[in-house]
Amino acid sequence: GSQAAASLNRQRSSSAAVPGASHSEFALVPSSRLAQVPATLSIPVEQVASHYFFTNFVATSDNGASIGLTDYIIPFANASPSNKHLSLAFSAASLAAFGNRPSGKALLTKAQEQYSKAIRHVNDALRDPVAQKTDETLAAVMLLGMYEVSSYFTRG
Repeated sequence: GSQAAASLNRQRSSSAAVPGASHSEFALVPSSRLAQVPATLSIPVEQVASHYFFTNFVATSDNGASIGLTDYIIPFANASPSNKHLSLAFSAASLAAFGNRPSGKALLTKAQEQYSKAIRHVNDALRDPVAQKTDETLAAVMLLGMYEVSSYFTRG
């Protein structure tokens, strides 16, 4: 009985305290582990931009009806990596749309870089007799058109 209580008290007193905690014996995270816990989570801007784009331009209602301008992109949401032209065009359009917000102007340079890469890859796809006839290539061209429209309004 008393030996077990003494052992428990020694374990409690040897536990590292969590900063700001009032009782060190209730530490949940040893102090050596605190340095490993990130202060904030970092989500890549490309992922945030793609979610913004889907929410504002591709979204569907709860019953599946389209309420977005670019619902044609839905079947290609999980496009194969071989469709580089489509993924680059989507990235350019989503970064441009997200960058057009008042706090997002810094993203427009990244959007333009993606657009330049997408133009080269779409050009290659349009020269390929098989790729030029695919829905993915048409979707990429339409997304690049959307980029052009959004970047026109940014340049004024």
